Amino acid sequence: MVLQLAVLALILAITLVQSVWGLFSGLITAFCCVISACLALGMFEWATDASSGIITHPSYTAPACLLLIYFVSVIVLRTLADNLIRGNIRVPSYVDFAGGAVCGFITGQICMGVLVLSFLMLPFGGKAGMYQRYARDKDAGTPRASFKRSNLWLNPDGFTCGLVSMLSAGSLSNGTTTFASVYPDFPEWVFWSGNTVQSESLTAPARDKNGDGNKALAAVKWWDQKQPVEAAYRTNMPDKMAPEPNYKDEQYKPAAGMKLIGVRLAMERASGDRGERDVDHRLRPTQIRVVGESNGSPRQYVPSVLTGLDGHAKLGGKPRIVDLDNNLNVSASEKVTADAYFEVDTDFRPHFVEYRRFARAPLSEANFSKTAPDAPQASATPKEGEAADASKPPANTASGRGTGLFRFVDSVDLNNSGDIDRLPLPLLAERVRSADTEVDGDALKSGRVFGDVDALSGEGPKVERFKLPEGKRLCQIRYSPKKAMTTAGQVFNYVARTVNQYSAVDSNGGKHPLAGYFAIVKRGDRDYVEVYYVGDSEVEGPAFRGMLDFKEIKPSELTARDDAVLGLLFLVPPGVTINGVENQRGQGPKDLNLKMQ
Repeated sequence: MVLQLAVLALILAITLVQSVWGLFSGLITAFCCVISACLALGMFEWATDASSGIITHPSYTAPACLLLIYFVSVIVLRTLADNLIRGNIRVPSYVDFAGGAVCGFITGQICMGVLVLSFLMLPFGGKAGMYQRYARDKDAGTPRASFKRSNLWLNPDGFTCGLVSMLSAGSLSNGTTTFASVYPDFPEWVFWSGNTVQSESLTAPARDKNGDGNKALAAVKWWDQKQPVEAAYRTNMPDKMAPEPNYKDEQYKPAAGMKLIGVRLAMERASGDRGERDVDHRLRPTQIRVVGESNGSPRQYVPSVLTGLDGHAKLGGKPRIVDLDNNLNVSASEKVTADAYFEVDTDFRPHFVEYRRFARAPLSEANFSKTAPDAPQASATPKEGEAADASKPPANTASGRGTGLFRFVDSVDLNNSGDIDRLPLPLLAERVRSADTEVDGDALKSGRVFGDVDALSGEGPKVERFKLPEGKRLCQIRYSPKKAMTTAGQVFNYVARTVNQYSAVDSNGGKHPLAGYFAIVKRGDRDYVEVYYVGDSEVEGPAFRGMLDFKEIKPSELTARDDAVLGLLFLVPPGVTINGVENQRGQGPKDLNLKMQ
């Protein structure tokens, strides 16, 4: 109630003041606030990443960056407007007053929206100023706990985020990644990630000399859970009379129109809560979320069932059906393996999974499993003087970092990247065979192919994959070149394609030169494809030297449209993990982490 009243009073105060200042001043201020909100919400992750060493406590870095970017940019923009726009407009007094009030209300909504978001991002533990976004509904009468959502009066945070999402997908679009594709519901994410066991528990992983918590999460594999999960559920909350309520066995089945997907997480020590002597994962289920899309709309979900994060003896090692306010604790002395089951829409396509704030791992075809693995066992939190018994996860198959809206990983088509030896599309064998190519059955052994996609398709035998040298795997990295060009910190200069040499870098520091490339672009309403592949590394050619040297497709075509596709091909040994791509100067993205079989 305290927060609700304070926010309402400030919105009304801003509206009143702006109504006195008039319509023209109100329009300028509202415009400055809109631009500043887009800057703040679009850049706060980048600023958090850049300032992690300045603000030592990770739970305070993101809210501080969000608030500072907004108010500094508002002050700068309004000062520039006051100095550049000297005149005024004359309108009837009632229009001036009413128009100023409307603009003032919009300004108040945005200002208080950003202020509230920053305030609620602080580590309060879920409830602040007598306000909590999700609370137990004691009158629901359901077998399991039910939670009801409450918004602030006038919903300033929802209004601000909705406006930024609309602009991000429209006039301020930066390519394939929109604000909503990372944060389908930003106010909900603020609560979920801040819903901690206690205020001392981290809302974001620490990043210091002991490790980078943002890189400490890997999605080992994910799968469609076809069968109900045999689990246990605790109906009652602990209290003084019953500090350890009993669990009852239940089958968890998705509701009609929904399905279950499972994700195996490998959580390293750096992502846990660091105490004076021990490191633990003290969390609530909402601090894990999966993000993707359903019917073209972004969606996010928190887990309904967890395995490996609760070692309570009464569970008997079974998966636990969890509620939003359950407290979980497991030792992080070593890597921890956990399975998270999400109840999602039947047509949901996952993109990435996140632990706390910003520790993310991509979910792609490379780490999809057709069968569910054996469930991991949780390690109980060790008592003083006891050694931890944390379970060790299997080797990571696709960890990745996507801690910002504009990182290279956001431009990558993860469903078509990784350990994949197929061509970007099947091509008619009769049209592929020429003096410039060498074909072995349905595989392209080497050479260059270019042409209209429709002309290269049709009925008949197809060339569908690349021929691999013995003892090699093909790592494909397919992405949007236009988006990659705007990605902060990435080096993909297509104008200098004849001097830039690209190599894939594995987790052991090994470098693997470019073995080929392909691109798909539009000319008018038709698609054109160019594929170049060396295959055997003994063959001399531009791809062997690690250079992009398209003969038919122009560099300007690669970056002119959002729907252009560029693929990089690297021949690598089996079993390695490809962390990223770099040029001859060591510049380039390091946030991929694709496991080769």
